[in-house]
Amino acid sequence: MASHYLAHYAAQYGGQSFAQQPFNEVDGLICAVLSYMDFSRLYATPYHRLGDLALDPAIQQQMTAHTYVPAHYLALLRLLTASPRFRDVQWHQCREQFDAAAAQQFAAMTLELAPQQYYIAFRGTNSTIAGWKEDLNMSYLPVVPSQRAAVRYLHDIQSAFPGQYYLGGHSKGGNLAVYAALHSTPAAREDIVRIFNFDGPGFLPDPEMEERYVLLAPRITKLVPQASIFGMLLEPHQDFSVVDSDGFTLWQHDPFTWQVRGRHFVRRPKTDFLSQYTQEAITQWLQSIPREERGAVLASLYTVVDATTPGPPMICSQSGTCGSSIMPSKLYRRQPASSGGRQRRVYGMPCGRNSRSLFINIINFQSEPQGSGFFYRLMAEKFLFIGLFKYFSKIVLQFSRFPSTILINTY
Repeated sequence: MASHYLAHYAAQYGGQSFAQQPFNEVDGLICAVLSYMDFSRLYATPYHRLGDLALDPAIQQQMTAHTYVPAHYLALLRLLTASPRFRDVQWHQCREQFDAAAAQQFAAMTLELAPQQYYIAFRGTNSTIAGWKEDLNMSYLPVVPSQRAAVRYLHDIQSAFPGQYYLGGHSKGGNLAVYAALHSTPAAREDIVRIFNFDGPGFLPDPEMEERYVLLAPRITKLVPQASIFGMLLEPHQDFSVVDSDGFTLWQHDPFTWQVRGRHFVRRPKTDFLSQYTQEAITQWLQSIPREERGAVLASLYTVVDATTPGPPMICSQSGTCGSSIMPSKLYRRQPASSGGRQRRVYGMPCGRNSRSLFINIINFQSEPQGSGFFYRLMAEKFLFIGLFKYFSKIVLQFSRFPSTILINTY
C-alpha cells in the first residue's frame, strides 16, 4: 500500500547503521516527517533517543495524535524506535513559535544521527489559520516570520553543536531549510552537507539570493511528486527531481504516498499537466498583480477568515456534502466596505453541488473531525496558498456537472 512505503523502507533497511549504509534521500524524508510529531511532550520525560520510546506506546500515540494521518505516523515511529538504524538517534532543541497576530507557525528540531552529524528538520504547515496565512504571505512578502526563525535556529544550533549538517523539511519546511542555508554565513555553509526540500515552494525573485542559490545548488536536493502543486509555487528553477506517487492529485503531497525502490525514490521524467499548468498560472498571476496589490487581495481574504472562524463548526456527511449556518452571501456582507478598486470586484466560483460550501469549509477547517477534516486541512494549506481563485474556478467549472456559485471578495 502507498501509505507504507516509508515504513517498508524502515523495516527492510533498518538493520543497517548509517556507518554501514550512508544517509540517503529516503532517510532525509523520514527525518523531515519526524518534525510533524510532538516531541515537546518529551521535555519532562527521561527519553533522549528514539529507542527510548519503544516501551512507551502511550507516549507514541500522544506524539502522533495531531499529525495529518496519525495511523501512518504512529506505524512509522514504532518501526524507527525498534530499528538499529534509527533507535540511537537523539533529538535536541525542539523549538516551536506560534503567533496568530504575526501569522507565524514555526517548528524545528535537531536530530543527532551520529557524533557530530546532525539533521535539522523544519516542520511544514500544520492545521492552523496562522500557518496557511504565512504560506499565503509568501506570495508577496520578501520574508515571513518563520523564515527569520529558521535562520536564527540554524545559527543557534551550529553554534551549540559543531559538526556536519543535513537540513530538510517537507512542504513549507523544505522552503525554510533552503532559506536558512542561503542566509547562513559562508563559514556555516561549509558545514552543510546537503539540503532536502520535499515538495516545498520556492521564493520570490531576489537577485542577491539567486547568486547564493547558484553556489549552493549542488547541495540542494528538491523532490516533488508528479502532480506537485505546492512544490511548484514560486519555483523558477528546473533542478528538481520528480518522484512517483500513488496519491491522487493533491494527495501526492502526502510523503507516505511516495514510492520507494531500494534506498531511493522511484523517479518520473517530469511533472504532469496539472502541475505544469499550476506553475504557469501562478507565474502569470504574480506577474499581473504588483506585490502591494497582492497584499490587498490577501487582506480581503483574511477579513473573511477572521469574521468566520469563531462561528459554528462545519457539518460534513460521509458523502462529502457539507453545510454551514454561515452562508457565503452573509460572509460578503460582513466584510468592511471598500472605497473602490480591486477589492470591490467579486468573483463567482462555480462548484459542484456537493462543494457548495467548499470555501466556508476551508475557512472552518480547524473544527473538522479527524476523518473528513484531513481533506479540508489539506485543501486549505495548499489551495489557499496558491492564490488561484480565478484559475481554480476555471478548473472546477470543467469538472462541475451541477454548478452553483460562491461569492469570494478576492480582487
